[in-house]
Amino acid sequence: MKLITLILSLLVSSAAVAGQGLIINAAEIGVGKFHRYDNKVHAYAENNAWKPYVLPDSGSLQTPIVYPNPDGSVTIQFSTLEELLRTAIQVSAKADAKIQVLNINGHGLPGGMWYPKDDAQLKSSECASWRSSAAAPDKENYGQYYSPVPKYEIFMLKQSASHPAHYACVTGLPEWTEIAGRIPNLRGYFADDAQIHFLSCLVGYGNAGEVFSQGVAALILSANGKAMVKSSLKFGLGDWSMPEGMGFWDYVTDEQLDHDNAIYPVNKKDREIAQTGTVRASHFFGGAWGSHLIADQNYMVLGMAYPGFSNPGRVAVSPKFTMNPLDAAKMPMMVRIPGTTARAVRLR
Repeated sequence: MKLITLILSLLVSSAAVAGQGLIINAAEIGVGKFHRYDNKVHAYAENNAWKPYVLPDSGSLQTPIVYPNPDGSVTIQFSTLEELLRTAIQVSAKADAKIQVLNINGHGLPGGMWYPKDDAQLKSSECASWRSSAAAPDKENYGQYYSPVPKYEIFMLKQSASHPAHYACVTGLPEWTEIAGRIPNLRGYFADDAQIHFLSCLVGYGNAGEVFSQGVAALILSANGKAMVKSSLKFGLGDWSMPEGMGFWDYVTDEQLDHDNAIYPVNKKDREIAQTGTVRASHFFGGAWGSHLIADQNYMVLGMAYPGFSNPGRVAVSPKFTMNPLDAAKMPMMVRIPGTTARAVRLR
């Protein structure tokens, strides 16, 4: 595993010496290529929240690609969950600083994100579509991001949230549990009040989103009420026009959907279709792991501030879902990965 040695002095001076934890900005390599092309079409300002996710112009796409940012954060461009977590703890250990914020930017759906769990899965037929997307030219990743989403695909995605399931090459809670089990003392590399942000479409939506978000929190974070996992209940927006953080979008009416689908592939501007959204904040409270839902958010900020929301919003405890075995029979056999033209088959 290759790490850039030059980042270590920066990490020690900007994080450890200052007594602060690390902020790690992680981007699945295909999304990193999207940001690289988007940055060339509309140059990201230095204070744009997505600036750290731009894949550098270099000849190699061999991951992990690790580099420091002017604000003291570190970026990891990755291909698999295991690669991401092992690289993150190496950066943490060598900088002698615990991870305060782990931002993970990629394509997702309720209860998981679209990238392989490890090298073996990456090479399997299950991840053929992901490999094709990750290897595609930057312009192709860019164009797919602005694809219109038909109404039936939106509702198929929401139906997939009724019951945790496994879709091809999607890392859900079972995959996180498996990979975390391979890394000794993974929890020990995260600060007591650490936050993990899933910057992706629908990851926190529905039953699948609740099980995943709370499960990852319990797997990695401290049970002290401060550490939390944040995920979105809507589709995520994260191009050049959303410099504050991840925005939100969803179906509201047929008229709204027709309007948005007509202008989005042409204007290629997230801001034009942005809505307020709801963030799931999963943490330990009331003697158990649970979630609060924070509504009326303009965007999900990517920094540390607790509770870290863009405005106070309306706070409610997430309702507890009843696990109905019959729900599994209603799950779509195939769903489209938002932000791509790829479709994932349900394996179980």
